[in-house]
Amino acid sequence: MTEELIKEYLSRHYIEIIGNYKGYKFSKPELDSGVDLSATREVQYEVENSTHYVDSGDSIEFQIKATTDNGIENRDNGFYYDLKAKNFNDLVIRKNRGVIPLVLIVFVLPIDTQEWVNVGDAALLLKKYAFWYYPEDDIELTGNVSTKRIFMPNNNKLDIDFFNCIFQRFFPEDVV
Repeated sequence: MTEELIKEYLSRHYIEIIGNYKGYKFSKPELDSGVDLSATREVQYEVENSTHYVDSGDSIEFQIKATTDNGIENRDNGFYYDLKAKNFNDLVIRKNRGVIPLVLIVFVLPIDTQEWVNVGDAALLLKKYAFWYYPEDDIELTGNVSTKRIFMPNNNKLDIDFFNCIFQRFFPEDVV
């Protein structure tokens, strides 16, 4: 398997582990049209002292990029990442059309591949971290043909509550 494929798989599973832990389900679209992962949430209801779950109908889609420390520029309480112009425009178009939200997640691994995964007696360690990006309201399509530099602030770092927070942002009345 190529190094790029390994980075892709590690990043996707990192994101799924965080979401699964909080009760979110994931699917990977059969065809790649700029969406790498889709997350949905279930809601719980009670009938005659029995708990049941049903899909909420709420969904967020994710475009996932994986890089190493040398693929970003740390600065200004965050980092800059050069996203392909086509991928950036996909994010903006989806936001402007008001369809299922499309959020970018950039997973950053150490430069040294030997540091990516470590299995210990009591833990599995997958280094390093991921950040999310969603275009601001006034952002426009880029005319660039190659890349668009985006800023990902430190407060956009994925943590254990990321999925609850991002679903709350897009579906505020539904998240418990």
